[in-house]
Amino acid sequence: MIIKFGTGERGSFPILLLALVALPSVLVALPIAYALIRSFDAGFSGILAELLRPTSLELLINTLELAGAVTGLTLVMGVAAAWVTERCDLPYVAVWRVVASAPLAMPAFVASYAWASLGPSFQGMGGAIMVLALACMPLIYLPVAAALRGTDPAFEDVSRSLGHGPLKTFLRVVLPQIWPAMMGGALLVSSHMLAEFGALSFLRVQTFTTAIFQQYEMQFDNATAALFSLVLMGLSMPLALFEQNLRKGLRRARSGKGLARSPMIIILGGWRWPVLALFVAFAVLAIGVPFATLFYWLVTGTSAGMGLERLLPALLGSLSYSLSGGLLTTLLAIPLVLASLRLHGVLIDLADRLPYAIHGLPGLVIALALIFFSIR
Repeated sequence: MIIKFGTGERGSFPILLLALVALPSVLVALPIAYALIRSFDAGFSGILAELLRPTSLELLINTLELAGAVTGLTLVMGVAAAWVTERCDLPYVAVWRVVASAPLAMPAFVASYAWASLGPSFQGMGGAIMVLALACMPLIYLPVAAALRGTDPAFEDVSRSLGHGPLKTFLRVVLPQIWPAMMGGALLVSSHMLAEFGALSFLRVQTFTTAIFQQYEMQFDNATAALFSLVLMGLSMPLALFEQNLRKGLRRARSGKGLARSPMIIILGGWRWPVLALFVAFAVLAIGVPFATLFYWLVTGTSAGMGLERLLPALLGSLSYSLSGGLLTTLLAIPLVLASLRLHGVLIDLADRLPYAIHGLPGLVIALALIFFSIR
């Protein structure tokens, strides 16, 4: 069905909506322009010398290792949890759905503080991968679970009627239908790992993001920090384009009339207790340990006895920031979504992918970009 905007011909697009698409695109382009301008201040020889330093290579390896390991681990955990909660006879499934989504309520920064306070054993790359994978798993679980609820089990029936077993049916029928949701979640996780700072500062892992903050601490508006920002964008943009190319041609639709029936529920049998044990372990590691640790420090640490008069301003500030920021982000994103669905072309695809590029940037760089252009 073609939906016409305005009174133009088929495929027409209103000038107003094009302007609304241009607004977030320009805002997104500002940090990119800022990083380019400040990086070129160092000169070609300075850029080359900085990129070829052994420290820069170590930062690149750490950044790629963290992003790759966390993304891969969250994909495995998120897809498995979504499959079990949506397609299996798991007892108390409503509870486990909440458990699988609960880490979103605790920022990775806070969870990392809780784990790091337990001792140096949980610090370093291994601890960072574990803590961040637990914190980011819902970013895979939620879209994949929604995709599984929307799939048509008739395709699976056809596969089984052709003699394919459960594993082959999943790989050849179910996986292509949930693939866009998986890749969209993986893109969010990987770009989030590129920009992560707070958790890594507690867990003592050096990446490009932590190096950017250190450079700005030494010299405000540092050219080296801007160069590292360009490297992060160089890592983010290919991920966004790769995810977009993987989604092409993967749509599935029913050809018959009527509504799709409910999918067949798989009986876990003897696997029920191991699966329940894994969910309990996830709940303990992702929610129980951080909350217990925070409660301990709340009672025995410097926060003990802190009154409401000190907590209330922070609470009000967080709510006002998050609500207004969420509303503004939604208003800016809606035109981009409409444009990506309505129009096709290089510029529209670029506008659709640009937000993912700066999603891999620390907020500090984006703030400095706005300051840089505002004062000029």
